[in-house]
Amino acid sequence: MNTNMDAFQALLAGMPREFSGELPERCDRCDDLILTLEISPNDREAFNELYRSVHSLKVRARTHGLSIITTLCHQLENLISETDARRGFGEVFATRALAYVDLLRQVERVARPAQSGLFSHRNRAGGVAAVDSATPQGRPDCGVFHHDGRAVSEGSRGGCPCS
Repeated sequence: MNTNMDAFQALLAGMPREFSGELPERCDRCDDLILTLEISPNDREAFNELYRSVHSLKVRARTHGLSIITTLCHQLENLISETDARRGFGEVFATRALAYVDLLRQVERVARPAQSGLFSHRNRAGGVAAVDSATPQGRPDCGVFHHDGRAVSEGSRGGCPCS
C-alpha cells in the first residue's frame, strides 16, 4: 500500500516539471497560430486551435496552482474572444497576443525549477515574488517584450497587452 502512495507522490512531483518543460513548446505553437491569424483573420481552424491551446494551458496551470500563468492565460483568452467577436484579427491583435505569450515565456524563464522553484510544490510563493519583482510595481503590464526580444514601449504598435 505504501508503494502506491510513493508512486502517487512521484507522479504529483513530476507534473510541475513536465508542465514547465512543455511550456516553451506551447508558447511557440501559440506564436505560430497568432501569426497565422494576423495573416489570415478568417482562419477558423487556427482560431479554434489557439483558443483551445490557451484554455488547456490555463487549466493545467490552475491544476498545479500556478496562478500567474492561469491569470495570463485567462487574459489572453479574453483578448482572443473579444477580438473574435469584433472580427478584428490583424496587426494590433497579433502584437497584443504575442506580448501575452512573451509574458508566459518570461514567467517560465524566471520560474525554472533550478532558479526559483515556482514549479515546486514547496516554494510557489517565492517564484511568484521573483516574477513580481522583475516587473515594476509587481504588475505584468510593464517590461513586456515582443516575440523578437524588443521591449514594448508606449509608442509601439499595440502597446502593453494589459492596457
